Amino acid sequence: LAELGSRKHSTSSNTAAAVRAGCKALLSILSRVGRLSGTVSGTKSSKQAKPQATAQTLRVGERARRGPPARVARERSAPIRGATMFSAVAQSVDATSVQWAAGCCALSGAFYGALRVGLKGRDDVDFATRFEWAVRGVESAQAAYVGSYALAHLLGGGGPLPVVVVRRMAGYLWFDTAYELVLPYVRGHGTWGAAFLAHHLVGLAAHGLAVTNGALRTATSEVYLAELSTPSLHLSWMLKQLGLASGPAFLANGGIGAAAYVVFRVVWPPLMAWRHRDAAPWALEPGGDRVHAAFLACAAVFWGLNLFWFRKLWRMIAGAVGGGKKGEDPGDASAE
Repeated sequence: LAELGSRKHSTSSNTAAAVRAGCKALLSILSRVGRLSGTVSGTKSSKQAKPQATAQTLRVGERARRGPPARVARERSAPIRGATMFSAVAQSVDATSVQWAAGCCALSGAFYGALRVGLKGRDDVDFATRFEWAVRGVESAQAAYVGSYALAHLLGGGGPLPVVVVRRMAGYLWFDTAYELVLPYVRGHGTWGAAFLAHHLVGLAAHGLAVTNGALRTATSEVYLAELSTPSLHLSWMLKQLGLASGPAFLANGGIGAAAYVVFRVVWPPLMAWRHRDAAPWALEPGGDRVHAAFLACAAVFWGLNLFWFRKLWRMIAGAVGGGKKGEDPGDASAE
């Protein structure tokens, strides 16, 4: 540039060339200074890295002590919002539930073998009837198990059911789902519909959630009381298959089953929902508010179904006592 200033007599083209050369030289000098300053600043930053990391650690610890932001806390308290019913259903599957389902299959096979021997020579009891009979025997045993366990649990102080009991019931529901899907093909008529699939999917999802939700396991012990009426309903169906639908054993068993049905499926569900109306204990669990709302909704549907089938059960009992039309199949109410 100094040379450019001393050459006032230069042509314009020479002036432009000199300006370009000077700019290149200036940029070269600035780049060298920049690399040098970068090396120095890098050395300084490496010396300051440990204090900065310590300060960052302190800030993280302070945030941990203060707790997560409100938005993150809400997301953690409501994991169900991001979960699907199918993920909850998947939580109902583990080694215990699979083993229990396999045990139910083995027990139904044993019942079927015993029926083939005990009912040999009876042409009116075909394969489909023996198949259904064997499964109803498993359903009766399962109902007696969970119903009596729940009653003893509540009389002993209540609280959340052991997880293993919930897992076993989930295994039974998987067994029952497979049975209901196969039954129309065994009978050679009938179909399974959306209501059946919805019923079993909701049941499996509820048991999947109950594995990690103590409040739901506490309420589940009260739901299981309804199973105390199931053995009598299945026994009524069995007596009917043997042609004993008008005998004293059928009437006595029907009276016991009807009384248990009224107590545990008609009177108890609204009382149970009232007992668990407060959402505060549920809010202590992850996603507790949504689980509580879903529980109350399912309890209402459960009660409505029981009232619907109680009407049919009453018609069946009235028909049997009056000697007229027998009405509905007494085993259908237990299935619902």
